[in-house]
Amino acid sequence: MEKKLYKSKKDRIFLGVCGGIGEYLGIDPVLIRLIFIFSILFLGPLSVLLYIICALVIPEEPEYSEPRSYRSDGELLGWLFLAIGVYFLGRTFGIFHVSFGLMLALLFIFLGILLLFKK
Repeated sequence: MEKKLYKSKKDRIFLGVCGGIGEYLGIDPVLIRLIFIFSILFLGPLSVLLYIICALVIPEEPEYSEPRSYRSDGELLGWLFLAIGVYFLGRTFGIFHVSFGLMLALLFIFLGILLLFKK
């Protein structure tokens, strides 16, 4: 049976992209999420754009499995704070020069897409 890449339904934080890539590669999805967060230092908003493109292109997992329960109510908020912290750290050390307005606009676009495609 051929292994295919899907967005994860059971290990998702936002749209299941990092969870699906982790399952496909056979590694912990937390490592994929950390790589994504730190890619913001080098690619800036392009990382968010790539995530959105992956979320639109990669299909959902076909079997209907039980979604995973979050370890705590604040896990999603924790990932958001981590992403914002990495952004400001990159700005502080001059790794990339992207305006906060652009990052905020991309965040609103991402959240809008998330709400539109949420089932």
